Amino acid sequence: ILWFYSRGRIFYTEGLPTKIISSCTNITELKNAQEKIEQLNHSLEEKVKDRTARLEYVLKELQGEIDIRKTISEELMAAKDELSDLLIKEKDLNELKSRFISMVSHEYRTPLTVILSSVSIMEMYGEKLTEKEIGHHLTKIKNSIQKMTTLLEDIILISKEEAGKIEVVKKEVNVVEICRKVLDDISYIDNKQHSFDFIHHASEYIWETDEKLLSHVLSNLLSNAMKYSPVNSTVKFEFMPGINDVTFRITDSGIGIPKEEHDKMFEPFFRCKNAENIPGTGLGLYISKKFSWLLGGDITFNSVYKKGSTFIVKLKSN
Repeated sequence: ILWFYSRGRIFYTEGLPTKIISSCTNITELKNAQEKIEQLNHSLEEKVKDRTARLEYVLKELQGEIDIRKTISEELMAAKDELSDLLIKEKDLNELKSRFISMVSHEYRTPLTVILSSVSIMEMYGEKLTEKEIGHHLTKIKNSIQKMTTLLEDIILISKEEAGKIEVVKKEVNVVEICRKVLDDISYIDNKQHSFDFIHHASEYIWETDEKLLSHVLSNLLSNAMKYSPVNSTVKFEFMPGINDVTFRITDSGIGIPKEEHDKMFEPFFRCKNAENIPGTGLGLYISKKFSWLLGGDITFNSVYKKGSTFIVKLKSN
């Protein structure tokens, strides 16, 4: 006997073969099994999707944490490098302060001693001194005051330059005339102890520059050439105009610069070992270098120890 359902009605059969009945039963079970499998597959797919979504969320969270840690690590490394740089700068600053204090105390002590000595002599023996002797002491006082004033002016210039307060005022000037004025001032200070050979190819050359800054650069370089050269030697001063630039070359036959100290020549307050017994502040080249940059150029040099030095100033047109 077999009951079956078809098109909304129930039918009753009787006497069907057992094999057919068994076959129908197997088909129904198979269908039910397939439906269960599909349900399980669907349920499994949903679980996989849910687990995948959760895993992706966890991975994103983990990646975010990794990125945060990476950023923190980079910031820590940057802070470490910055701290290291600050420590180096602080060390350099402390060394600079020490050199500054040493230089100022030395450079001020000497002229002050000379002034005090000359004044004391004139006070004690003024009536006995001849006019020439009084004039000699007055010159010593004047020169000492000039040295102190120059040192103070150099320190003020450095302070202004570092604060960006030096104004560059360029205008057309006769460069040859500026060179002659600087040479006259240096020759007066030198008191004819050296010869100056000014080499140029024109009595006039018009160039747009800051006369004050250029004069300061040339004066410092010529003063150094005079100071570090033996008496009665010659300092060569060359002016060479180009198409788009001008070049100044100052050559002496003085004590020269030790090779191992070449890279320190433009540092503030630096003095070469072979120049320690010669009065100086170690500021002239530093200021000249800075001013050359402001004028759109640079200073280079070559030197042979105990044979002399050549400093070259090259300025480009605007």
